[in-house]
Amino acid sequence: MREALLGAADALVVAPGQSAELGLAEGPLALRRAWPRVRDRLTLEYRAADGAILAGQWFAEREALDGVARATARHGPVARLALDGGELGEVLVAGVGVDRGLPGLRAIAARDGATLLAHRAERRAVVRLAQPEPERYAKVVAPARAEALAAALGRVAELAGAAFSAPEVLEVDSGAGVVVCSRVEGTALHESLAGDGAEVAATRAGSALVALHAQDPPLGASVHGAAEEAGVVEAWIDRVAALDPVLAARASAVAADVTRAVGGLGAPERAVPLHRDLHDKQILIGAEGSVGLIDFDTLAAGDPALDLANLLVHLELRALQGHCAAESAGRAAAALLEGYRPARAVEAHLDAYARATRLRLVCVYAFRPRSEAVVEAMLDRAADRHRPRPCKDCAIG
Repeated sequence: MREALLGAADALVVAPGQSAELGLAEGPLALRRAWPRVRDRLTLEYRAADGAILAGQWFAEREALDGVARATARHGPVARLALDGGELGEVLVAGVGVDRGLPGLRAIAARDGATLLAHRAERRAVVRLAQPEPERYAKVVAPARAEALAAALGRVAELAGAAFSAPEVLEVDSGAGVVVCSRVEGTALHESLAGDGAEVAATRAGSALVALHAQDPPLGASVHGAAEEAGVVEAWIDRVAALDPVLAARASAVAADVTRAVGGLGAPERAVPLHRDLHDKQILIGAEGSVGLIDFDTLAAGDPALDLANLLVHLELRALQGHCAAESAGRAAAALLEGYRPARAVEAHLDAYARATRLRLVCVYAFRPRSEAVVEAMLDRAADRHRPRPCKDCAIG
């Protein structure tokens, strides 16, 4: 059902009247990303013909969709779009910034010079604010989460020093769920991977990451250890199961071994500040070689190998996606390790955390358009049937 559902949802046809009601240019909605939210619901993100970002939701039960549609319509325009003539249900699409769970989003997305960059229904959104200058970024979450998010981002700003920079919290509106942060200058490591500067950028990224890990975790940071990481993987597999039990069964078979490997690591020699979701789009390299780290929404304390493995596996992912050559990804991974220079205790934990990351990405990319080849390759690697050589496909394994 997963493949059929995503195929039908990939390009939604919007009637002219519906486009006008939603405030969009006429044309299909292209699916950018999707997430299994719970066992009977998908969260979807679309790009309209005019480039606008919209959030959508699909429900297995019509009654659940009816209730959310009514509640969301109180905040702005919505449309219900049938999949496969209604055989696969309907997708609820809301107008730009309309979200019952993010009450502050519509107003801030409507500001002059504002651009909605990402919107995950009822969870979070990111808005770029160009006016007044300088450029800033607003993170929008449920109001109950705003203070905790602002506190976490404030802690990261305190950790930043000469080795790296991080966003500064400028405004907090806890009632609206809006946290506005400064812009961090630089070009994402992701953009460098296909060019000549990838190895230099990756080396600098490694040096910045080791500087982050050299500090003590902020007070109040939650602990994220081996058991928590195994739990994250298991939760993702459970979300996949309702829509693709075959893939979930294959992932579960691998997860049993991965969980044993991660569980056998024990506590790290020293808990460090963890980004927990570090990848190449969250590392910015400035013109003078400065490094910025962003998106610390999941700040925690734990094993430094988790961050390093997550970043290394995302370099593998970019090669599998065709963003860069496998050799380029491998050289960048080797340069990252050169910049980080992991201690033996960290290096010994990399393989287990890398396999857990691959398995999580299997579940994440199972709901991304045109990602079947990526899913299969990552599942194979998570199963440890593929052990790439350093400086070719990656530098771990």
